[in-house]
Amino acid sequence: MQKCIALLFTIGASLLAQPAIQGISNAASFQQQFSPGCLVSIFGANLVGSSGPSGTTVSIGGKAAFVVAAGSNAQQLLVQLPVDLATGPVQLTVTVGGQTTTPAPLTIAAYAPAFFLGQGILGAFTGFNFIPISITNPATPGETIAGAAVGLGALTSPLATGAVATTTDKIAANPTLTVGGENAAIPYAGAAPNSYPGLYQVNFTIPNDASGCAINVILTVGGTSSPIVVVPIASPKPVVCSVENSATGLVRDAVHGAAANSFVSIYADATVSANSSGTIFPGTSYQGVEALYNGTPTPIYNVTNIPPSQILINTVIPSNAGSSGSGTFTVETSGGTSQTYTVALAPADVGVFRLPDPHNPAGIQGVALLANSYWFTMPAALAAEYNLPACTGLSLATPCGQPASPGDSIVIYFTGGGLATPNGDPNGIPVATGSVAPADGSVEYKTVQTPTLTIGGLPVTVGFSGIAPGTASEYQINTTIPTGVTPGDAVPVVVTFGNSSDTFTIAVKAQ
Repeated sequence: MQKCIALLFTIGASLLAQPAIQGISNAASFQQQFSPGCLVSIFGANLVGSSGPSGTTVSIGGKAAFVVAAGSNAQQLLVQLPVDLATGPVQLTVTVGGQTTTPAPLTIAAYAPAFFLGQGILGAFTGFNFIPISITNPATPGETIAGAAVGLGALTSPLATGAVATTTDKIAANPTLTVGGENAAIPYAGAAPNSYPGLYQVNFTIPNDASGCAINVILTVGGTSSPIVVVPIASPKPVVCSVENSATGLVRDAVHGAAANSFVSIYADATVSANSSGTIFPGTSYQGVEALYNGTPTPIYNVTNIPPSQILINTVIPSNAGSSGSGTFTVETSGGTSQTYTVALAPADVGVFRLPDPHNPAGIQGVALLANSYWFTMPAALAAEYNLPACTGLSLATPCGQPASPGDSIVIYFTGGGLATPNGDPNGIPVATGSVAPADGSVEYKTVQTPTLTIGGLPVTVGFSGIAPGTASEYQINTTIPTGVTPGDAVPVVVTFGNSSDTFTIAVKAQ
């Protein structure tokens, strides 16, 4: 009978699923940063047996780790590494029901600071009433907030592995913390009382001059810095963070010039209750938000919340702003008026509109269409990303996408062409700000400057350069793809207006 029982026990043990480790990460940052006493997440299969987490043991560097919690699906463990673990390379194993995983290698450093995140932002609390900081409850300048962290090293009075702090106790190291690159005071960095073992609390004060323009938070302990996290900050008044060319994303300021009648994107520390729908143009206000150029409200196209604490205002520089000197932008909301943001003026600030490629963030596919059509000159793969069919056999009015051919006439859409007047007369009057060029083309607003253009390195003739009919700050160039151009999905095209130039790509197939 004893032999039978022993045999049944042996068979039962062999039927237990083999545990396996598939990944290990810092529990806060999910990066490969580990230190003694750090909380880590172990991912895998069969990490918990029938007896629950109590039947799971974790060994690392010959020492026992503490299992804090286990996922209900047996695929994840939350573990505190031993507080007396030596630095350097070690191996970690998980044993369940007498079966041990293949050792997983990792490297232990003295510190592995990292903040926990909540909804993509720093998982911090305010007022010590533990009201979570969020987009709807942002921190304010001068306020002290508390964030949960791991990997900060030993406490002044060290705790054993698995022990929970019952009172405050500062860490032995001297940490520093920056908000938007500015040093912030740290009233407390130490154990988080009555919480998880290995969990720390960091209280820090938002600098008095901080705004939603500078929201990156970095904690440094023992020369090791945490991954960047962000905290939403609400300023009493709006703050202009940057002004950018809407097509290129290049910052326009007192040094980098913008052109009259250009689309610009203003990023400001402010919020709106909901994003605008459609276009507001030629309206100049949305939920009390206005963008003013030299004190005069400009037409707004749309306003969008940019988490965690900014808005994006797409607007224009007035068409009569001039081509030299400078102008100023301010943003007004119900909270007040922002600081003055100065933008230098230039004859041109050309920026060709782009079609982002989700599989190639570095791609610079320009918005170029076959003349008199809705056919985009783009690679077939990118057309598929936008759910556009191939153009062959379709009507010219059907949206589609495929490479163009040498000899095809195309239209390139851009902004920043500068002064454009009837027939390009230098003394002519541009389209009034807030108005559009005639949709029927009865008056052609041509750029005063004549651009140069190359496709695949070959110079081409510009047939037309000016305001696209029916629009205000959208320009177009008409040209023809030259014969002899080397085909490809990323044929470079360079548009130049005087000292301003932009490079993008189009797709061209073999002739």
